[in-house]
Amino acid sequence: MSVWDRYENYVTARGRTKREAHKNIEKARLWRDLPDNLSYKDILLNGEPQNVVITDTEDDSIKDIHSMPDEHLVHGGIVDWEESKWLITSLDAHNELYDSGTLTRCNHLLKWRDSNGDVQERWCIVQDGTKLVHVICMYLFGMLETACKNYSLNCWDTLRALQTTA
Repeated sequence: MSVWDRYENYVTARGRTKREAHKNIEKARLWRDLPDNLSYKDILLNGEPQNVVITDTEDDSIKDIHSMPDEHLVHGGIVDWEESKWLITSLDAHNELYDSGTLTRCNHLLKWRDSNGDVQERWCIVQDGTKLVHVICMYLFGMLETACKNYSLNCWDTLRALQTTA
């Protein structure tokens, strides 16, 4: 290796551009400092272990979640944490250093029979307002994603009937 090759390796060790170098320095700082933070948590994301930062919001059933650098969150993913199931309900599109989003605590295990007669079940969030019924159910691993946002009671009765037959 020539002297010039060694010099180039030295100069570009943290990145080829200043922007890339700053980004790499920030990623290294996050990896170094975040594990000491009280918000750093070990979770299961869709059954796989992952380390994230979870912070409180004003609502106890909603949390903010941030991945570690170069690790990713999955919109609609199920998070096992604190003896509860949580659904990743939103992700920020700006994810240059890390992914960030919102967790909402699941409050219902929806069950139904599929066309083969097998019982299927998915954790979901059911919210009941005074005039509207809003059901959100996202399925794991991208097999099927459903967002049932029907505000009629007929939709709710149908979903309840499907659950009780399972």
